[in-house]
Amino acid sequence: MDALLGKIAGITREESPDAADASSRYRVRFKAACVLPRRGAPPEWLKDQVLTVSRSAGDAREIGGPGDSIVLTPRESAPWLYPLRIDPPLAHGALPPTLEVRLRWWKDDKPPEFEMRANGRVHSAAFTPDGDGGFTASVPTSVFFDIAPALPVTFAVTCDRFQAAATIVPAGEPWARKIALLEGERYRCENPWFVVDVSGASHGGGIAALRERGRDLDHFARPADRIQTPFHEGGHTDRFRTGWQWSDKLDTAGLSLGAIRREGGATRIDLEGVVDEGQNLRTSVAYAVYDDLPLITLSRDFRFGKGKDESKDPKPPREPIDDLFGVGLSFRAASAPERNGTGGSRVLCAHEDRLAAARSAEVNDQWRFDGWKMKDGWALVEHPHRRSYLLYLFDRQTPPHLAVWHGPNVITLEPYWPFQPVRADEAVGFQLAISAGEAAGAMPEGAWVACRAPLPDGGVRCALIARLRAGKTEEGARFTLGGETRTADLRQILLPAVGLAACGTADFPGGQMSDAFDAEAGGIPARRPE
Repeated sequence: MDALLGKIAGITREESPDAADASSRYRVRFKAACVLPRRGAPPEWLKDQVLTVSRSAGDAREIGGPGDSIVLTPRESAPWLYPLRIDPPLAHGALPPTLEVRLRWWKDDKPPEFEMRANGRVHSAAFTPDGDGGFTASVPTSVFFDIAPALPVTFAVTCDRFQAAATIVPAGEPWARKIALLEGERYRCENPWFVVDVSGASHGGGIAALRERGRDLDHFARPADRIQTPFHEGGHTDRFRTGWQWSDKLDTAGLSLGAIRREGGATRIDLEGVVDEGQNLRTSVAYAVYDDLPLITLSRDFRFGKGKDESKDPKPPREPIDDLFGVGLSFRAASAPERNGTGGSRVLCAHEDRLAAARSAEVNDQWRFDGWKMKDGWALVEHPHRRSYLLYLFDRQTPPHLAVWHGPNVITLEPYWPFQPVRADEAVGFQLAISAGEAAGAMPEGAWVACRAPLPDGGVRCALIARLRAGKTEEGARFTLGGETRTADLRQILLPAVGLAACGTADFPGGQMSDAFDAEAGGIPARRPE
């Protein structure tokens, strides 16, 4: 979450000290100096603007004096970093009768007019003061349509140099669309199981949010009011390197949309873009979010093109090996740990005939296992106390090495593949499958994760995704919801470039999402909190 760092221009007391409270309220005037945590330049519209914020202190000297720095929280910074907003920014089902446009304006007494665009039509209007230091306007959605539109629909608003958008999407059916959030541009996909947000403006199309619809729980949730770099404390990002260090060029790489389409019972999102123009490096990522299962597949490719040859003199003959260079690949799945990283949260995977748990008791400690390949093709990230489980599946034929890291507020799974030789005009990449849920089991023989979602006509559907060793699928799956237990067969599904996985589903027509939930698969029971 971004926040402003400012330079204090002056401090004035707002009210006299209260006898019951030794602190006083002060109005702090400041100019924006930079945007934390990256210390980037503040937005152009804040240049030379004097802003104000309130502070409580026993003495004004505790706040500082002219020329001193002041740090705002992300919540305090939002009105200046994102002055233009639309309510609601996202709505499901019927078109709302009106949209509320809000503007935080401080340059002069009268803000500029705004334009709203939808369905090829443009509507201009003026703001009115809202009595709280801002301005507001109500726009009827009927002015853009003669008949009820087919959803989804996007309303785009521009005012001065600010932009915002609101999206209305269908209810009860899978969809995917580009949306605008305060955190930036996102490609959102929804189905009965998940709400998936893919970043379009940075981090090469990484997963910014993976939310269970049934429980409304984001497995990549980040603290809402802590200054932090994007994806550092929550999210899935892919990485590459051509030397010792992982490249940070993908962190600032925004990808453009290749296609959003419905295909084979899944919603697919394809993104592509340039990572490094100097190296002529491009990347693409393709997501498939399945309708009938709590399952996401990811395919990442990096293509190294030929660099521009600016030399006019012919080069001497080269050895064939001179055209090769090494490329290493990895991904990073970050989530908030339980008990501050010293207990509860851990990473599980199989090592021969043992179940291994990777978790460091020390902050900022990284474990890399260069001699340990995850040959069973799975890794499970568990947070048992909040019942959050992430299951990653990858190709057993080319498994990565295990690596984990524990920070003060984050635990990460960072598998990496060995360097591989690449020539110009060649591509390298990897494929993954991801599932998430509220129950999971793991033993040396395999692992599974289970999820549930409400059915449109009432009741609950339960499903699980598993990767098991040979012979374990015959034992089937068992789901328990409330006091009712149902069994299901485990059927094999072939995931492209990932391999075989198992899945099972069961419906509870009289079930409720508030009922207690448990599951078992392949004879592997659910894990319990310590």
